[in-house]
Amino acid sequence: MTRKRYPFAIVALLLPLLCLAAPSAWPQEIHEAAASGDLATVNELLRANPGLIHTTDSSGYTVLQLAVQGGHREVVEALLAAGADVNAANDSTGVTAVDLAFQAECRGGSQLTKLLLDHGAEFDANGPARGRFNKLGFAVDAGNAEMVRFLLERGADVNAETRYPLSPLANASLGGKTEIVTLLLAAGADVDAGGSYGYEPILLAVLRGHADVVRALLAHGAAVDRVEAWSGRPLLHTAAVHGSVDIVTQLLERGAAVDDEDRSGRTPLDYANQYGHRQVANILVGRGASGRATLEPPLTARRLGEGEAVAWYLNHRGWAIMTANHFLVFDAEEFGVTRPTEPSLANGFITPREISGRDVVAIYSTYHGGPGEPAYIHEIEDSLPSITYVHPANVGWRGSRQAVYLSGRQDTTVAGTRISTIDVTGEMEWLGYLLRVDGLVIFYAGFRTGDLGTYQQELEHLAQRSATVDLAVLPVIGPREEDSDFKLFLERFHPKAVLVSGPPERRMLFGTVPERVRGWGFESVVFAPENPGDAFVYERR
Repeated sequence: MTRKRYPFAIVALLLPLLCLAAPSAWPQEIHEAAASGDLATVNELLRANPGLIHTTDSSGYTVLQLAVQGGHREVVEALLAAGADVNAANDSTGVTAVDLAFQAECRGGSQLTKLLLDHGAEFDANGPARGRFNKLGFAVDAGNAEMVRFLLERGADVNAETRYPLSPLANASLGGKTEIVTLLLAAGADVDAGGSYGYEPILLAVLRGHADVVRALLAHGAAVDRVEAWSGRPLLHTAAVHGSVDIVTQLLERGAAVDDEDRSGRTPLDYANQYGHRQVANILVGRGASGRATLEPPLTARRLGEGEAVAWYLNHRGWAIMTANHFLVFDAEEFGVTRPTEPSLANGFITPREISGRDVVAIYSTYHGGPGEPAYIHEIEDSLPSITYVHPANVGWRGSRQAVYLSGRQDTTVAGTRISTIDVTGEMEWLGYLLRVDGLVIFYAGFRTGDLGTYQQELEHLAQRSATVDLAVLPVIGPREEDSDFKLFLERFHPKAVLVSGPPERRMLFGTVPERVRGWGFESVVFAPENPGDAFVYERR
């Protein structure tokens, strides 16, 4: 039989197509190639079947959207040249390629937004972004000044309320983003508009210790006589609580009253003394404040026996608990916060000097990946004779030679502390911890709980380890959330004392918890901190 021969040139042309999978697999192949940036395969598949450019994957993403999401500029350019629909929306979410490009660029990813706009992408500068954000709020939250400028040049509403909910200026002030604050103010942002929560930008900047932001806001007319609605404190009182010499000095120079009393009858000097800010106290006295700089003695010097503890509410949402021989630190975070001039546990900040005399166990219920979380508490390990870190096993962070990684329903002993874990959400995203240490049983619930049925099962698992709880750290319930999980724990364990926990934006809710617990008929002592550094002394009854 005579074998038919083909010219080598034809074989070379056909070989790439012959190597491709069957046509039914081509959509999946082009989706995978676009997502991974495989330009050669994308081009080969489109030559074989140009219609593939309009297909979507199982999540509703087009080939162009997948390439944009991966940040693959060459593939994006090739798809646009081949006629990809630049305004096609995801089948389920409505997200377009330019939406994905904008979000990625805000986070420092590939700069593809302008490329898509040049090819006719429709872009609403006031439109929604991921989650609870509008586009300006998303760029502000990401801290990307260039994208903020980009949106403002395209008509973004500089005062449109966004996350929490806060105004863009309030959000930037909260995060200490001075360059963005300056941009927003130059674009006409209302210097006193905070959003539905009522947190004015200058108040948030003072709360977080951002002196440069305070300076920018004051220069644009922010009022120094603001009163924090939920606490009844004037701005200088709040600045004295948080202890920035720079901020206190700025407010005094702008005419803040040095000796006024808030609705609880306390002056700025009272707060500076209470929260360990000696330099601030001296400045206030020097400006005419009545009284002397007489700081309260540190509770870290207190001698504790078995079954006794001192607990401090930390600056963001975590807690520190000192027992007879141990120092337990829960979810210590410092991202977005500037340390005061004189940081200490008295004002909600961990320092090696104060905790070095005991075995330290630093515990995290989850990890968000934010800057400063958990960097600071890990950076001090070389300054301490004994410290161990405990993290959920599924977190991506691996930064310490002295870390233990746990999953739900595990039992272990760390530095003489017996630890039992539960999965409080049912999704292995957050762990709760039961600790038995120095004659105490302590439960830490972390930030949130999930399905009540799952949570109840997890609590039953813990009840097999200990039928009673001395101290329970439970997250405060938001204004639009059910409080069943908080109540469920009280019903099962009847803890002797409850420490209320939560982020700064929920601190206004803390004071309502003791009355609610009494209304449910429980006799637990409830400690609801007002400010970082507030401390609770536990003595077994």
